[in-house]
Amino acid sequence: MIKQECGLQENITMIKVLDESIVPELSQAVKKGESLESFIEAGQISDVYERQNLIVNAGLAIVAQRLAGDDTYSLEINYGALGDGTGTIADSDTEMENEVYRKLASSSSHDGKTAYIDFFYEKADVAGTFTRFANFIDGEAGADTGIMWSHLPVDWTKTSNDGLFVSCRYIVYYKKLI
Repeated sequence: MIKQECGLQENITMIKVLDESIVPELSQAVKKGESLESFIEAGQISDVYERQNLIVNAGLAIVAQRLAGDDTYSLEINYGALGDGTGTIADSDTEMENEVYRKLASSSSHDGKTAYIDFFYEKADVAGTFTRFANFIDGEAGADTGIMWSHLPVDWTKTSNDGLFVSCRYIVYYKKLI
């Protein structure tokens, strides 16, 4: 009997964008895993952070529901939110502590077992220091709407002089356990 483990991994790349016109090109570079050095050298971006995010139980429950034919929720991650909470992030989270601003995904695509969901917070959208990023399934424009999919502690400062590009990459995987 072959034993296997299935899983889901999320990687987040956050980039301060100084030249908003390069966002489509930047998105493609992140998806392809290309170096961002040329963007930095050209003064188009700064401050690149890469982290793994915590996929919360509420989001995983939606996957199980969809596999069983329950289509109450679409499973589409459509909103990303910034917050400034101070509590501990846990897999039992269902709402962001002190959500400050949320935005619709700027692009979504998939390739094989990998999904890409990007969020772009424009210069004029919001400014502040953020300690939380989360994204939501079937969210709406208002805070605390939709089903939280993932949650991440961050230390991001965004001014009105820069944009914030957040690229989320979800990889579904399995490995054989012998």
